[in-house]
Amino acid sequence: MKLSKVQIFWMLTTHALGVAIMLILRQTIDISRQDAWLSVLIGGGLSIFIVFIAVKLSQMFPNQSFIEYIQEILGNKIGRVILLVYFSQWYSVIGLILREFSELMKLTMP
Repeated sequence: MKLSKVQIFWMLTTHALGVAIMLILRQTIDISRQDAWLSVLIGGGLSIFIVFIAVKLSQMFPNQSFIEYIQEILGNKIGRVILLVYFSQWYSVIGLILREFSELMKLTMP
């Protein structure tokens, strides 16, 4: 089964918004208090923009993976540095996502 470009866009968008709401909402409310809705709106808009860019890049390089086209766009050395930073950040966020998800499960499931 092959996913269409629209399906990939909406999958990434809903995932990004879901993670942002699960991970950041509580801290955002604590910090910004009455302006939390504005922070969530700006963060959601920024997430949608980043997903839009990711989808457009994947459309521009349809037969290449993310790793391949980042190195093609930025060059081999800079592309590898960016990928190292990206994957380092990704692996650090996975722990936070799992912790927050387990806390959510503890709250919602007896």
